[in-house]
Amino acid sequence: LSLPSAGLGRRYSGRLMAILGKSPLRWRRTGGHLPRGLRLSRDGRITGVAARAGRYRFTVSARDSERRRQTATATVTLTVARPPTLTGLSRSRESRRGGQTVTITGTGFSRARNGTVVAFGRIRAPRVVCPTSTRCRVRTPPRGRGPVAVTVSVGGLSSRAGAAAFFRYTR
Repeated sequence: LSLPSAGLGRRYSGRLMAILGKSPLRWRRTGGHLPRGLRLSRDGRITGVAARAGRYRFTVSARDSERRRQTATATVTLTVARPPTLTGLSRSRESRRGGQTVTITGTGFSRARNGTVVAFGRIRAPRVVCPTSTRCRVRTPPRGRGPVAVTVSVGGLSSRAGAAAFFRYTR
């Protein structure tokens, strides 16, 4: 069982689920370690701020509320990684039509095909090519308006908005 990745130094909230007898279920860790800064509550929520990157495996058990209690166990994997950062965005001719190629710079980009996702506002860029982990060429999506936030996502972790993370569509 794998949980969504946690961003190093960022607030995390995940939830364990099980199909087992009568609710409420009671969860507990029975082996291994959670990442430092995260904790498992009795209702199956994993919350906190992860303080160290790595891949963590731990065992949990869930017990139902039936009179004849049922218990299930599972091994869980949680990866804590550094989220990508966006430090620069080239400002080549911006247009409302989109379709322009811009270069973004930062850290933590994936060179794998479709490994890095770039969004302009809510619209995903149709083409992203990252020759290095610090630079990508991106085709802007069409029909944008005004300034939009640009986010980079790798492995389910997204960059934070910063001064370099805005693109302005013009007419």
